[in-house]
Amino acid sequence: QDHARLADPDGEVLVKVHILANHYPVASGRYAADAFRRLGHVVSSEGPPHGRDIWGMTLPGVKAWANAPLSGEYDLVVVMDSDPAILDASQRYADVAPVVVWGVDNHVRDYSRPWIKRYYLAHRRVSLTAWDDASMVHLPCAYDDAWFYPSAIPFGQRAYDVCMIGVMYPERWKLVQQLKDAGLRVLAGTGLVYEDYRHAYHNSRVSLCISAARDVAQRVFETAAMGCLVVTDSCPDFELLKPRGLYLYDYPIGRQVIPLAEQIRTLLQHPDIAQTAIAASTAWAEPHNWVERAGALIDDWRSRG
Repeated sequence: QDHARLADPDGEVLVKVHILANHYPVASGRYAADAFRRLGHVVSSEGPPHGRDIWGMTLPGVKAWANAPLSGEYDLVVVMDSDPAILDASQRYADVAPVVVWGVDNHVRDYSRPWIKRYYLAHRRVSLTAWDDASMVHLPCAYDDAWFYPSAIPFGQRAYDVCMIGVMYPERWKLVQQLKDAGLRVLAGTGLVYEDYRHAYHNSRVSLCISAARDVAQRVFETAAMGCLVVTDSCPDFELLKPRGLYLYDYPIGRQVIPLAEQIRTLLQHPDIAQTAIAASTAWAEPHNWVERAGALIDDWRSRG
């Protein structure tokens, strides 16, 4: 279909993007909406409002993500939620505009719907959505460079040895407790977001990233960008992303995997090596931001006519 277009003063065609997602205070859809706007596109969104509630808690000092309706036609409808109700509801737009998925949860959920024109999925080799190169593009997770930038605190002056902010699955708590028992200073838990999340990692030497399902999660990019030494488990998509400066803690040395606490203590005892790795990982992460991802999606969509 031919849909209305807007143009900026330089003549570049802008896109009317409509995002469908649960409106949690922290959500991939919210980061994407801001990224599309920073590129100059017109963005609207809709979905169930959740105020400041997420992860079974109410976050203090965080603005809710409000629905932003837009009258008129849309050029592109982007589903940014793995919630089956949101995916199913997107069908009503199929006769209005192309409907695509931009999904970061395909390591745990299948996004497939017959009316979806194209899938931009964060995880390639652990995807639960059966991969089809004709309809799918690998668009990995990203970081928001407006929020997450390198720490100004010198490596040796940071208050914490290790930081891990996220949903604390049992395996994550188990490893955190091992680190604490070894005498390392650890900050871990759920609920710090935006500037509080940034402050936590800015004041930490090591970012411990433990995947939920061998997926390269958003915090890998965020904490590399913030200047932490990223210690992570092995993820199949690292073969595609070719990271530099990340430390794989589950990689066997000889015939065994050294206990995590011992590995981190050794790293901290060699700050020059750690900071060389940080410089490499920060440089590697730099282009993996939400604005670049949003631009890549628009470019791919445009290239398909």
